[in-house]
Amino acid sequence: MTVDIRGISPVNKGAQLMLMAVVARLGDDFTLSSNPWQGSFADRARLGLGQTLHHYDHRRLSVLVGDRVPGVVADKFGLVRDRDITSVLDASGFAYSDSFSRHRHEREAFFGRRWAARGVTKVMLPQAFGPFEDQVKADLAREILDQAEIVFARDDTSAAHLAALGVSTPVHRSVDFTIGLEPLAGPRPVEGPFAAIVPNAKLLTSGTTDASTYDTVLDGYVRAARDLGLQPVVVLHEDGDEEIARRLAGGGSVPVFRHHDPLVLKGVLGQADLVVASRFHAVVGALAQGRPTAALGWSHKYQELMNDFGVPSWLVTLADEPGDVARRVVEDAAGRGEIVARKPQLVGRIDDMWTRTTAVLR
Repeated sequence: MTVDIRGISPVNKGAQLMLMAVVARLGDDFTLSSNPWQGSFADRARLGLGQTLHHYDHRRLSVLVGDRVPGVVADKFGLVRDRDITSVLDASGFAYSDSFSRHRHEREAFFGRRWAARGVTKVMLPQAFGPFEDQVKADLAREILDQAEIVFARDDTSAAHLAALGVSTPVHRSVDFTIGLEPLAGPRPVEGPFAAIVPNAKLLTSGTTDASTYDTVLDGYVRAARDLGLQPVVVLHEDGDEEIARRLAGGGSVPVFRHHDPLVLKGVLGQADLVVASRFHAVVGALAQGRPTAALGWSHKYQELMNDFGVPSWLVTLADEPGDVARRVVEDAAGRGEIVARKPQLVGRIDDMWTRTTAVLR
């Protein structure tokens, strides 16, 4: 059985974590593949993934040509033709909303029609959905979701958006499925106690704030960390945040930690005495390891994540005073106890999600 994984690009460290979680859970039982637009050949080879013969800009042509590749050639070079796909896992994160382009909706609807016509099963793995104010995107999203056998919404707000959209497929509430991934040990970024600061350019591109305001807020957390006796360290969770990290580094006064493996980055976050993060999966990784974490986000998924871990007050805004936030979160022993207590429950919900998913794929 060949399962095609959709919507996960290893260029994004959070997406890499999702891909690793899928492979860890299903890699021994299914042939897994992803398309060439989702990272490099080396990325896929490391995870044992086949290469789906899809081209996003030439969808119909790539299917027609790819399906004509002889099976012996496909097997020899790890290629997966569209006609070889028996099931699909969509883990697009936050793609089905007004925040992403119509092109992506059109593309997935196109492939979905072909799969539905020949009985290919599809599961929408836990992700955030909505809002759907753009009517064209809303109609396409409804079609894509109705093609699935089961949909997992990552939070209550997303489930409400799907209900308003009128999705006919059963929708189940689950949680982010990278929570249980074990970190890898890596080098400690600095000697002594430190605060990890994880920026996110999406706060700028989403219109949540401007560069000047965001820089000022993050600089405030650098000072707040030092006031608490912690060395501030910028942890780069995605290459697209490099420019913000460079400005925050201040000519070298704040070290920047980089690593290609997101599990090593997760391990570094687990060593921090305080985490201030705007990247969603950096927040997930820190909370999953019981670290005091101030989440500074741009969408409803951050609030819902903090609710899942029982620390809604750890979600902060740009208007909050960094010194007050840092001290409050570090000193919140009850909050730390809550996130540690909740993790086994959350991992149990993830196990249930995979059990349901595997049943559908089979």
